[in-house]
Amino acid sequence: MNKKGDIPTVLLFVIALALSGIALFIFASFARDFQSNSKEFSAIAEQTNFNQKYITQTASLLLNQTLKSCQSCSEQQLKEKFKILIAEKENLYRYEGAGNLFAKIRNNQFEIKEKTLKISDIIIISKSGNNEIRRTFNLTIAQNI
Repeated sequence: MNKKGDIPTVLLFVIALALSGIALFIFASFARDFQSNSKEFSAIAEQTNFNQKYITQTASLLLNQTLKSCQSCSEQQLKEKFKILIAEKENLYRYEGAGNLFAKIRNNQFEIKEKTLKISDIIIISKSGNNEIRRTFNLTIAQNI
């Protein structure tokens, strides 16, 4: 008799048995609690949306204050006034979820042209446990003063 096929056949049976055991263990240990994960993901998404609205409203408020304080200024003067106002108000408006808004302004990575503020690539990171949402967006705010 030819017994060359006995070892691979037995090995195939053992591997199939082991994989079946692992699959049964995974089924038994699976937590069927989708509700708590859904709430956590929803909370992170809400936090991300709040952070973006906070950044938009803060930038709009500070731009409005800058334009009111210097109505006859040139674009370069407005940019400098805006940067000075941000430096004064940063501690007041600083919020962990504000991402890199204040850093972008401190590093002159923004434009003010025709009473419109433009900041590119603002990054927001919201975390909960091991989950994280990272959002990058461009901010454009126009004021009619």
